[in-house]
Amino acid sequence: MTAQFSDTFHYHGNDFDVAGVNGNELFYPSGFGIIPKSNCTACWKGFIATYGILDEMLVLDELDINIDNLPKKFLWFKRAPKINGHKPVNTPDDGPGTFFEYHFENVALKINFTGGILIGRDFIQELYVHMGFHPAWKYLEVYELLFEKGKLVKENNVSGRMKEFRDKLKNAEEAGHEPEKIEHIYAWVEKCFDLSYNF
Repeated sequence: MTAQFSDTFHYHGNDFDVAGVNGNELFYPSGFGIIPKSNCTACWKGFIATYGILDEMLVLDELDINIDNLPKKFLWFKRAPKINGHKPVNTPDDGPGTFFEYHFENVALKINFTGGILIGRDFIQELYVHMGFHPAWKYLEVYELLFEKGKLVKENNVSGRMKEFRDKLKNAEEAGHEPEKIEHIYAWVEKCFDLSYNF
């Protein structure tokens, strides 16, 4: 397995990783007739969404994606999909990197999301695991953002709770607890929040 690229979130002038979501679906390309495809094992879903807050509303700000159902070359300009009236700013030949062929920017698409999103930054490199998505407790700075129909209604700084969880886990491992007991500590983190965050 390979560690997966996280979606990102522009917040308070910083870039955060999306480390947990609880609620209805965020952005998915199929709603715009776009079928994403994976070009690398680090992004099986085939795209990375970048979210932000605009006028207190959750929006899709940018999108990097590989598109499976889009003709290349000469037909591309006529058939390129639009998201909130925006076409990709590049063609497959001048994509922003080896992983994604298309880049949408300044999309400002409102997301009618109700639920919670955990965002984290300052990832702790010693906790890196080469598999899946990294959970919120592996970041030094973590916020829980709560939304009602896309509107940001509450922000909780939960960095202290994440540190508490890391400390409990470290103490259990240093004490040589059996894996079953350590699993109880993992379950404890779910009690730290009003919402649970599962992938």
